[in-house]
This record gives sequence, structure tokens and C-alpha cells, in this order.
Amino acid sequence: MTETVPIDRPPVAKAAVSRRRSAKPATVSASAPAQHLDCSRTYIGKLEAEGVIQRQADGFPLDQSRLAYLRYLRREWQQSPRAEADAAHVAVKTEMLQMRLMEKRRDLVRRSDVDALIDGCWCNPDCTIEPACAVRTAWRSCGPA
Repeated sequence: MTETVPIDRPPVAKAAVSRRRSAKPATVSASAPAQHLDCSRTYIGKLEAEGVIQRQADGFPLDQSRLAYLRYLRREWQQSPRAEADAAHVAVKTEMLQMRLMEKRRDLVRRSDVDALIDGCWCNPDCTIEPACAVRTAWRSCGPA
């Protein structure tokens, strides 16, 4: 007959029993959302007057108040002229950087350089600048005749 020997194993932790949340969220006084949102009770009153957060019969529901306040802040940020200005600034800066890159890659050249190359230097009949060199020297004036 075989003998059974107990195996030393660490005790298994019991799974935590989840508690049923009450259907009605806990409500708190105006001080708790003020402390939770890092603002004053007066500001909580202002938010309530604007309809951002709503008081129930026995106080403010903390979770709902927090979520409503976050939505309010997001809405304010999206509607602010600062956000619009920031987006416009980024767009202009991006366009400028793209133009600089195109110039460096020589995908984009100055019109005056191209005109000088095509036309040669016609401002002075005695000019000795070759048309092929006009692009490199277009910034230089040929001087009076």
C-alpha cells in the first residue's frame, strides 16, 4: 500500500469577494468636491449655478461631479481661442519647415535665381557674367553701365 505524504505548499490566497455597489452613489457636501477638484466651495457653487455639476437632494455625487467637471474643462479647452491660435501656429511652423527642407533639397528655388539664369545678366551690356553663373551671382549687382 502506498503512503500519502502531504506536500508543503504556501497557502493559497482566497479571492477577494467583490462587494455589490449600491445603486445610489454616495453624495457629499460641497466641501468634498471642492477638496477633490482642488478649488473653493464658492467655485463649486459657481459650477452648480452654470449647470456643470448638479446637487441632489442630500448633496453632490462625487464621481458624477468629477466626470462632469472634466467634460466641462475639455469643452472649454476645445472652444478657447488659445487652442485655435496654437493649431494655426503649428500649421504655419510646419509649412515653413517644409519649405526650408524643399530649398535644401533643391526642390524649391527662388524665382529671382531662375529669372537670372534664364535671362542672363541683361542689366548692363558690358557685363561679363556668364548666364550659367548668373544663379550664383544673382545677388551681386552688375553696377551702372
